[in-house]
Amino acid sequence: MSVTVTDQSNNQTTKTAVVTVRDTISPELTLSDITVYLKSNGTVSITPSDLVTSASDNCIVADTVYMSKHLSICSDIGNNTVMCNVTDQSKNQITKTAVVTGTRYDISRTLL
Repeated sequence: MSVTVTDQSNNQTTKTAVVTVRDTISPELTLSDITVYLKSNGTVSITPSDLVTSASDNCIVADTVYMSKHLSICSDIGNNTVMCNVTDQSKNQITKTAVVTGTRYDISRTLL
């Protein structure tokens, strides 16, 4: 990039300037706590889209949201803390947690 400076006497000089832009701002990530019901066979699956309310960045979110835990078996009954992480193209990242409450399958829910 060239920069030209002119003084009051109309003298000019032009120099080359190097401008480096650095993204040091972490992405934004908002999660929601959820309750999931294990199926009759004792399984359930969740994905990041079940937890993520919003994910944004001042530039571009480069990576998909990663979860620390995938609920899938009966041992996940009760409250489970799940961490979600998102990284932008400049490698800035943020990690947030959500609570996923696993509940046993309730046949009465299917009869309503």
